[in-house]
Amino acid sequence: MKNKILILLIASSLLLTACFGTSTETDTDGITGTETSAPVTDAQTEDKMELTYYVRSPYNTEDTQKGEYTTLEEAKSTADDNAQLGYVVFDSEGNLAYNPCPTFAAAKILYHAKINADIMRDDKYKYGDASVNPALDKTEKIVSCDRFVGWTLYDAGFYTKRQPSTKGFTLYTTNPIENLLKNLKFEKITDESEVKAGDIIFVGNSRNIPVPEYLKDYPKHVFICAGPAQRGDFYRYDAGSDKRLQSTQPSKEPLSSSGAEFRFAYRPID
Repeated sequence: MKNKILILLIASSLLLTACFGTSTETDTDGITGTETSAPVTDAQTEDKMELTYYVRSPYNTEDTQKGEYTTLEEAKSTADDNAQLGYVVFDSEGNLAYNPCPTFAAAKILYHAKINADIMRDDKYKYGDASVNPALDKTEKIVSCDRFVGWTLYDAGFYTKRQPSTKGFTLYTTNPIENLLKNLKFEKITDESEVKAGDIIFVGNSRNIPVPEYLKDYPKHVFICAGPAQRGDFYRYDAGSDKRLQSTQPSKEPLSSSGAEFRFAYRPID
């Protein structure tokens, strides 16, 4: 009887194995173990994390793209070549990967300075004392160095709620642009050697200009520095004359010149 039961148990075991197989397998080394899925390798993980880099405006819009790269170093090179235009590098996840300008605010100022310089040239703006603020009303097509800076700051998102509707910001008198920069908490720079891209530069004095005596020591000109160029020159956006308005900017020239010596600058802070 016991022998019959044992035979039945062995037969049952063999039948189950034939129907369902075994839960173990033998690898190439003859070691038996449970079946598992293949492990994820470091290379596979890196493939999933691989990023693309885009050289674009500070607003990260596709229509402003200068290039698309698989390495950050390539993208940095293109951004450096276009730093005076306010271009930066974003990765494919939308993160800012590289900014050749000292601050993100500086990149925005340069980006809008270029746009506005092209508008002034293409729409044939004239140099003069505008009766309306070109940041708010462009129908007159008259601009000056100080109005241009105020207009560019407005487009870059600075002081957008309380812009003066008449004239705009000026070097002195009613709405001094220096007061605007102080209110915006821009950093004042007094050493010419420390000037960087995006700085608002004030030069010269007003001694030869018909203004009240108390204004004689005020700067006579203001422009936007777009960073170092070659041989000691700097890129600049400048609306100080009809010739400048009709030129392709940024220009390349020294920060200071005779009669227009560097006075101070203001730097945007993020």
